[in-house]
Amino acid sequence: MTDTMKSIIANQIEKSLDNITDETITNLTKMQKVLDDHIRKTKGLKAGKEETLKKIVAMQVEMSEAYNESKRFKFWSDKQADRKKLIHEYADVLHFFLSLCIDLKIRPDSSIMDPHDGYNIRIADNRPDQIYMRAIQSTTITYEMVGMIHKEEVEEEQTMTRYGLDQFIAYYNKLLRYDGYTYRDLIKAYLEKNRINHERQEEGY
Repeated sequence: MTDTMKSIIANQIEKSLDNITDETITNLTKMQKVLDDHIRKTKGLKAGKEETLKKIVAMQVEMSEAYNESKRFKFWSDKQADRKKLIHEYADVLHFFLSLCIDLKIRPDSSIMDPHDGYNIRIADNRPDQIYMRAIQSTTITYEMVGMIHKEEVEEEQTMTRYGLDQFIAYYNKLLRYDGYTYRDLIKAYLEKNRINHERQEEGY
């Protein structure tokens, strides 16, 4: 994909920020695939199960970095979160989530931007710390299920993998809302980080 085409897709996304549709998510996924291909090309990598497993680890780590930056659990500190850094951490998580959807042939739609869609979160899960822990648990489920998927693509493991990702994105959305961000904030941060990530590949990151 040329830089011109990337700019066209980015412009289409920006125009839809006030009304996120399935097309918005499709365009985000296209941008993610271009970045994934760029990384593989510059690093001499091939798509495969091991790479997918590492992406799950990366998504979990980025989620932890976002929660760390939120400082919600730091009862010993009076420091406030850096709002720009925090939304960029959330954008990093979204990068890996979309990349995993591509690897696992899951087609995300606008429902991923709804904290009440997909699998229901129990009412008891209303404390941010609890929501964060359940998000981390869901990535562990996803990792274990992907690890069990073989070339014959066992249906049960695929279903559980989708379940793990659905759970994760629901908890992720809840935390995003707790931290006072809109999906407009998130997607604008995603577009910025996507551009930065391309630049980093060119700079030998």
